[in-house]
Amino acid sequence: MRPINKNFQAFRKVFLSLGVFFAVLTPVQAQNQAFTVENVTVDITAESAVAARKQAFEKAQADALQLLAARFMDEQAALAFQAPDPMTISTLIQDFEITAEKISTVRYIGTYKFRFKEQAVTSLFGKSGAVVHTDVSVGPILVLPFYQEAGSSRLWGQDNAWMNAWVRAGDLQAGGSSLLVPLGDLEDVRDVGSATPAQISSPSLSKLFSRYSAAEGIIAEAIPDDVLGRIASDSDAASGSLSVRIYRTDRGKSELVHIVTRSANSSDTLASLMDATVQDVRAYIGRKDWKQGQVASVGSSNSAEASGGGRNFALRVPFASLAQWTEIQRALRQVQGVNGIKVKSLSPQHALVDLKFSGDEQFLRAALSGANMSLSAPPSAGANAIGGIYGSNSVSATPVVYDLNLNRYMPN
Repeated sequence: MRPINKNFQAFRKVFLSLGVFFAVLTPVQAQNQAFTVENVTVDITAESAVAARKQAFEKAQADALQLLAARFMDEQAALAFQAPDPMTISTLIQDFEITAEKISTVRYIGTYKFRFKEQAVTSLFGKSGAVVHTDVSVGPILVLPFYQEAGSSRLWGQDNAWMNAWVRAGDLQAGGSSLLVPLGDLEDVRDVGSATPAQISSPSLSKLFSRYSAAEGIIAEAIPDDVLGRIASDSDAASGSLSVRIYRTDRGKSELVHIVTRSANSSDTLASLMDATVQDVRAYIGRKDWKQGQVASVGSSNSAEASGGGRNFALRVPFASLAQWTEIQRALRQVQGVNGIKVKSLSPQHALVDLKFSGDEQFLRAALSGANMSLSAPPSAGANAIGGIYGSNSVSATPVVYDLNLNRYMPN
């Protein structure tokens, strides 16, 4: 069947009043596929076929809207949502298709596909007081399991233990979407190559997702700590911990949104620890709000008054020349989650900087790593405090300072 489009209200009246189905064929407007609901099947018996069709269509509309509520709202809000009357629902529909139907004298069975108006539906759901997540995934999600060793992240290769764990997991579902992993064939390797999560380009991702018919992709970069990193075989006893940085990619770039960490227990092997961590990542991706992580966006503002909030970090930035200092500032402004940079003092050898960041220290380290920058180990309070420079006479209120380095300028 071809889609039935506007004038929808007028057509609806005609459609419900006739005993024979017909279609008005008009072009379908492009829209967010998240607002399309397919395979809505209803089975109604009434005093006549016309009455059964009318009741079936109205029930299908309400069922489709309820499915959208479950897609965009948190579970409790979706359960509490009450669909409005049929005429109100009809104002939310852009067009529909009947993909199958059976009719008898008193019974009607129909399967429908509805395309809803994004703004109208979002407005209706918002009026219920629920938090509406309109960036949910519809369709398969391609997971790119990068594994970091010796400071370098890679995706391809049989010795990627993290990729092997995702392959072992088989068919996974998260939030109603299937999770896929790439095969790593010649086309995959050509598109991604040796790029790190922070370096992957949008065109490369688009090609990859298109080949796998994926709605979008997620980068899951696994980083073992020093202890776990020394374990070579899947069957060896595991100790230490594994952290996974989860990046969204649906806005044309990789954006860090969450970090999952799991520590080995006494019975874990390397393989079982990774298998359990795959399930942790799957569970996080299954949340409707998974994209709303602690780090909101890559394209953060360069001004101290930037949107946002976050935590303040005091940084000492060493440099050997004015050119180095300029390069470090430029790199720092591109770091994901940075909402403000304020230079407090400047000398020929270093700068003292206030950094506003949308996340905790672990997120900051992860974001800096993606930009080839690093922080010193966490300093002890008062050990290298910068005192009066920050205008505080209270020892407890005086921030400690992290050394920030662009890695290629770090001393050997």
